[in-house]
Amino acid sequence: MKIEDFFTQITKGKSKDLLETFTLSKSSFGTNIDKFENKKGVYAWYLMPAETDSDGLNDYYKIFNNKKFTATFKAKFNEEYFGENIRNTEEDKNKEYIKDKSFSDKQKFAFQLSALFLSPPIYVGVSDDLKERLSTHFEELNIKIGTNFDELQDYYDESNNKESAARFASRICKAVKISDNRNSWTINNFVVKVMVFKDEEMTNPIVQDIEGILNRTFKPTMGKK
Repeated sequence: MKIEDFFTQITKGKSKDLLETFTLSKSSFGTNIDKFENKKGVYAWYLMPAETDSDGLNDYYKIFNNKKFTATFKAKFNEEYFGENIRNTEEDKNKEYIKDKSFSDKQKFAFQLSALFLSPPIYVGVSDDLKERLSTHFEELNIKIGTNFDELQDYYDESNNKESAARFASRICKAVKISDNRNSWTINNFVVKVMVFKDEEMTNPIVQDIEGILNRTFKPTMGKK
């Protein structure tokens, strides 16, 4: 099918024969959970800012931009120089930009929704049983967001199984807690967007390829490394 044919079907309300899309919080997932049983698809997690004063805005900035870099430099005669934790100086510029900014309650709500729907994903995943995978994610996020910082682990793996699905919540919540001194974040700040594939041509290997390309293209902050 050509992409223009796909969008034609969407405008005619026929896209449900091909796929379904959902944007879900923890509560709305609970009411739609059976729609995902034994269904394959890709999903992406998004994070809505908790606070919108200058400190809160900088916390949100750091979640997307506090990346760890290492660098190696080589010179003649096999000289080699190695550096870790190279600092991103853009954070200083961001602090200066937002230092006097604040929002009323209505403006805060508008900013939170804008950030939620227009931000890049923090994690992209794939599953052939979205009900099981997303249930694990929501359950683990709900637990880990209330866990002490020192008990959270910051690690990555390339596996795609239930254990890996549970681990992802630990590194996300650790990154959130590094940036936040007020414990402002809750499970309600996490939203997942899901695309369920129904067409028979969308085999599991094809869906996994889609997820792999999306991860390598967007490089989600908390994705597989």
